[in-house]
Amino acid sequence: MLQQLFAKTAQCYSSDAALIADCWSQIEKQHNEPTRHYHTLHHLRDLILKLEKVKSEIDDWDAIIFATFYHDFIYTVTQNDNEMLSAEAARGHLTQLGFPASRIIRVEKHILATRQHAVSVDSDTNFFNDADLAILGADENVYLAYTRQVREEFQVYPDAIFNAGRKKILQDILAMEKIFKTAYFFAHFEKSARQNLSKEMLVL
Repeated sequence: MLQQLFAKTAQCYSSDAALIADCWSQIEKQHNEPTRHYHTLHHLRDLILKLEKVKSEIDDWDAIIFATFYHDFIYTVTQNDNEMLSAEAARGHLTQLGFPASRIIRVEKHILATRQHAVSVDSDTNFFNDADLAILGADENVYLAYTRQVREEFQVYPDAIFNAGRKKILQDILAMEKIFKTAYFFAHFEKSARQNLSKEMLVL
C-alpha cells in the first residue's frame, strides 16, 4: 500500500521509474532500521489512514503525502536535528522528482513543524501535526504498546534519564491549551490523549 501510494504520487511529477524506485527504496531502508520500533513504516501507514479521514479539508494532498513519507526519514534518538535533516532529504528527493519548488517548501514546513507541534497559520500543517500526535489519543492498549516501542528506541539511555526527559515532554504537551489544533482531531483524540498522558505521568 505504501510503495504503491508513493509511486503513484511521484509519477504525477516524474516519468523516471528507476528514480522513483530508488527514492522508495531509501525510504523503506530508513524506516526498517533495527533501532526503530515505533517510527517505522507502520507509523507512516497509520498516519496516512488518519489523514485520509480529513482529505477533503486538505489543500495540497500530495505535499501532505510527501511530508508523511519523509518526516521521519532521519530518526536518531541521540541527536536533536532529525526534523531538519529529514526536511533536507525530502528537498533532495523531491527536487529530483520534479515536485514544484514552492510546494517543496511547504513539505519542509510540515516536517519541521513536528518538532514543536505548535499551531500553524497553514491548516494543512495543523492537520499533519494532529495526525502525527493522534497516537496519544489511541485506545489504552495501543497507547501502552506505543510507549513500550518508544522506550525501546531510547534504550541507549538509562531509566532515570529517559523518564525525566519523557516526563518533561508529557508535561509540555499537557500544558497546551489544545493538543490538537483541528476540529476533527480535537473531537476524536483530545480527551483520551489527556487521559493517557496523565496515566503515564504516574508511572514515570
